[in-house]
Amino acid sequence: MKKLVLLALAAATVVAAALAPVAGAAADAKGPPCANIINGDGSYSLTYVLHFEYAVKAPACADATYSLLVYDTGGTLITTLSPSASGCTTLDPTIYPNCFAFDESLTSFGSPETICVVGQTTIRGRTVDTAPDQPSAGCAKGFALTAGGSGGTSGFG
Repeated sequence: MKKLVLLALAAATVVAAALAPVAGAAADAKGPPCANIINGDGSYSLTYVLHFEYAVKAPACADATYSLLVYDTGGTLITTLSPSASGCTTLDPTIYPNCFAFDESLTSFGSPETICVVGQTTIRGRTVDTAPDQPSAGCAKGFALTAGGSGGTSGFG
C-alpha cells in the first residue's frame, strides 16, 4: 500500500511539472488573443489633442471592452476613452489589422503638458490585459506622450 501511495505521488509530481508554465513563456494577457494588446502608438498635439492607437492579436471579441486610460505623470486618472470612429492611421493596417483608435481634446482636463496612456481590455468586467507592461520614464503608470511630440512603439504591447 505504501508503495502505491508513493507511486501515485511521484506520478502526480511528474504531471504537475509537465503542466507548469515555463518561466518567461506565459503571455501577459490573461484571456483570448482578441484581448491581447500587442502594439501601440500615437501623438499628442500642441493644442492638447490626443490620438492614440493600439492593436490586439486577433479580431475583436463581442464581449470585450477596449479602453484607453489617460493619466497625469503622477498616476492620477484624467479620463477613460472608448474607441473613436476616426480609424487607425498610425499603426500599419497590413501589419496590425485589429486596431482601435482613441481621440480626445484634453483642454477641458487642464491641458496637461505630458500625459501617460494605458491600453486596457476587459471581458465581462475583468481586466484581461493592460499595456504597456512597464511605465515609460516620467510616468507613474503608462506610456508617456508630450504635447507636440509623438510616442513611438518601444515598450507598448
